[in-house]
Amino acid sequence: MPRMHDLLITALEQEGLQARLTWRGPHINGVEVLTDDDSRMYITNPAGADLTYLVNEHTGLLINRYPHHDLSRWRHVHETACNDAFQDIQAAIPMIKAEVHRPLTDLDT
Repeated sequence: MPRMHDLLITALEQEGLQARLTWRGPHINGVEVLTDDDSRMYITNPAGADLTYLVNEHTGLLINRYPHHDLSRWRHVHETACNDAFQDIQAAIPMIKAEVHRPLTDLDT
């Protein structure tokens, strides 16, 4: 059974997006998606902590976008509580693709 981060990265790369697993702490990881303006989009689980679990353990996605090198401010992009990893990824892809090309001018915090 695949791991969530692998499934998500593969789906994003098939859409022509650059994505990679990145670690922000000992138990904090997510998929980072590069954007047109050099800001960063991070995709994690709803708790904001981990995407290395098996796809059958999926509980949703949390997607936020941050200015380059500043994790203290962000724009909330998308959040789900879906248990179907495949369905969740397919629903998130159009939002992620649109966000990649949108300038990061307005932040939630």
